[in-house]
Amino acid sequence: MKTQSEVSINSIEQLSEFAEAFSKKLKHGMIIFLNGPLGSGKTTFVRYLVSGLGITEVASPSFTLINEYKGGGLRFAHADFYRLKSAGELHEIGFFEYINSGEYIVLIEWAELFKETLPEPDFVLSFANESEESRKVTQYEF
Repeated sequence: MKTQSEVSINSIEQLSEFAEAFSKKLKHGMIIFLNGPLGSGKTTFVRYLVSGLGITEVASPSFTLINEYKGGGLRFAHADFYRLKSAGELHEIGFFEYINSGEYIVLIEWAELFKETLPEPDFVLSFANESEESRKVTQYEF
């Protein structure tokens, strides 16, 4: 791990600003783990992250497992592993095609469930609920 930093998010506007600042780090082929409990802001973060690129249709991939977005010359694969029961399912849903292509920025919610099966990420963002309105986001860069 290269660096670790923490940021307190006390409003939806601050989450939007954090996502906008983070978007400047994005490059093709990146892998980003999004960890944290249900309702901690992972999908909302992704919505704000890609909205600056003209992508407006962002939904939780909890049931579709992987959503694709394109905008600003970038392609995203937004995955949610919460409902998966085994690492073998990652192959069944074609997840590694996104990783191996090098064309996608891969955003993975609940990556910690199968981290031993996944390549090392470029970033891990861990979301924690501090109160109903505030979150703490710990950012690890590798």
